[in-house]
Amino acid sequence: MDKFCKYLLLLMLLASVPAYGQLFNVKPGEARGLFFTMGVGPRIAVGDLSYNHSMASGVETMVSYTDNRRLPVFVYAKLQFTNFPSEFVGILSKPSFEVSSKILSIQPGVRYFLPPISKQVILLMPFVEGGLNLGIMFTKYQFNSSFKSQYYDESVHFGFHAGFGVSIFLMDALISYNYYYRYQFLGFSLRVRIPIFIKI
Repeated sequence: MDKFCKYLLLLMLLASVPAYGQLFNVKPGEARGLFFTMGVGPRIAVGDLSYNHSMASGVETMVSYTDNRRLPVFVYAKLQFTNFPSEFVGILSKPSFEVSSKILSIQPGVRYFLPPISKQVILLMPFVEGGLNLGIMFTKYQFNSSFKSQYYDESVHFGFHAGFGVSIFLMDALISYNYYYRYQFLGFSLRVRIPIFIKI
């Protein structure tokens, strides 16, 4: 777990760097904003991952940036952690071992806001987002033998993500797809966005 904590700290630092560099040297007439987002929600394994897993839980943090030249486009760096708990994997309907997986990823990307679909009581703004993934996968195999042997597999994969969501003031609801080789899953996230820097 010490190595896992080091990866987590490193990715958190990397996720915070890109947006902060844009905040300096604000010129007259420019508007800039930096936002911090936290989200949580279920994940559903698809593809190869669904052979060993079904449901998971996920959390994410994100730093996003925009200015009056980029609107309605936001650029962001997201840090996401997904935990697929232990599940039995059987051969001929007889459980033979358990598998649990953890995925830690950093995801730079772009979000584009579409025209509002409602302006009456509340402002509903749909958006699409997507980008690249760099994921670190930790998989544990627990064999149900008399020796109770364990095997750990650690790997790094590149991939991508894409999603569609709706923004309601400072909250987002997002459905997304994440792809890595042998690790694909759908996600649903409820996110809260907090402005941490706004210059107008």
